[in-house]
Amino acid sequence: MTPSLDREIGMGGYATSFAGCGGAIKQSAGDFAVSEVLREGAAASARGDSGYAVFVMKKSGIDTPHALQAVRRATGMRLKALGLKDARAVTEQYVCATSRSAPLEAYSGRGVSLAPVGRAPRPLSGGDMEANAFAIVVRGHDGTLGGFAEWDGVPNYYAYQRFGGARPVTHLIGRAIVAGDWARAVAEVIGPEWEGVPYARMAREMPRGMDIERGVASAMASGGGELAALRTVPVGTRRLYVQAHQSHIFNRTLAAAIASGEPLEARYGDVCYGEGGRLGRSGPGGGGALAIPLVGHSYYARTRFARLVAGVMHEEGASPRDFAVRGMQEAAAAGGFRAAMALPLAASVEGDTVRVTLRRGSYATAVMREVIKPPDPAAAGLAG
Repeated sequence: MTPSLDREIGMGGYATSFAGCGGAIKQSAGDFAVSEVLREGAAASARGDSGYAVFVMKKSGIDTPHALQAVRRATGMRLKALGLKDARAVTEQYVCATSRSAPLEAYSGRGVSLAPVGRAPRPLSGGDMEANAFAIVVRGHDGTLGGFAEWDGVPNYYAYQRFGGARPVTHLIGRAIVAGDWARAVAEVIGPEWEGVPYARMAREMPRGMDIERGVASAMASGGGELAALRTVPVGTRRLYVQAHQSHIFNRTLAAAIASGEPLEARYGDVCYGEGGRLGRSGPGGGGALAIPLVGHSYYARTRFARLVAGVMHEEGASPRDFAVRGMQEAAAAGGFRAAMALPLAASVEGDTVRVTLRRGSYATAVMREVIKPPDPAAAGLAG
């Protein structure tokens, strides 16, 4: 049976035949380590002598946005990350200065450090990252961990972190934004535990870590209205909300495809990712990594998944054109494609440690879900 948390974020039943080894991840510091892998060309360009300063940022116990804020407060540098990394992990990721004048100097602070790499002729972006390499310790498993061999059979679900972890709400906020229901979006941002509390009191009493929620509550207290309050949320975060709604629809579509027995290998004419990650159509002999549409205002419906997508969209009460987000166009989402399966570049089990390298955008926790098969994903550390 699919755990309730999985159903909330659109995940279906398991796709691999492995019985599951049980146990949990992220039980102690260092149990979950991840380091970014740059594309070969980007790695070479980042070691130059002029341009934008590039660093490897190592962190633990803090998420990427707050780590960047901490560095900026301490050094004055504005840095951009190629990807987002969780707080409950030891992570190494590439960050790049947004100005050519930024110094290429090491930094060490509480939970965050910077190691200089070099200078790049242009700022690095997410497309410069090829993969993430994970080392994940599984504690309390039943001894069968090394028997998992179905690395090519793991669905490429968006995992718990995309939706807010153990309290999955980002897609609900995104759903309300796409629907233009600003009042519902504000309520979802603030959370049900503050229901009935005056906004001014919320703004005073919310913990420091709830900076987004406190900003929205403060704006509501000032009487500017729901849309103005939502615009106090950084635009990148608002886009993430809408993208989480897209992700939920993708998960539900992928789950429906698995449940209906739809083949998840590329067949002739399917949209797929080919050599070099280029998107195209599979040839007469098949091949490539099957791609499933991501719904957006430029949704491409001419795939064999159109019927499944339409069914999910009907149940969601949404249409592709809604993702233009009238009233908040800066959060609009065009759509695109995502690989149906998470196909590791490398995978192995060494004792209690799973080592797996996944292409950018695939989630290690989605892979570990198939390995552990937990009745409670949060208790197993997958949603933390």
